[in-house]
Amino acid sequence: MPSGQPEVIKNPEVVVTSVYSNNATVEMTPWDFRITFAEIIRVEPSEPSGKIFVDDRAKITMSPQHAKALVQILQNNIAQYEKNMGVIPSGPAIGQPVLGAPDSNEGG
Repeated sequence: MPSGQPEVIKNPEVVVTSVYSNNATVEMTPWDFRITFAEIIRVEPSEPSGKIFVDDRAKITMSPQHAKALVQILQNNIAQYEKNMGVIPSGPAIGQPVLGAPDSNEGG
């Protein structure tokens, strides 16, 4: 452990559940940020905009300072990941979910 870093001791009695998320929304107030992690279960394309069925999995509330620190940690980790594994391709534009699955006839 690097000098000057405190040892982190986790409470063994706390049960942490792992969840999968392929969707997140963020809300904010002057006092906090609220991130809802969810899983898109089903997408039904229709006119004009379609329907997306989402199951919320976890909600996290944190201070603006903690949210900013989280962004910095994620940016650092993504940069390290891309350095080791290659560039992560961009997904849909922010706020623009992809409606519809890839065409099953493409690519064999």
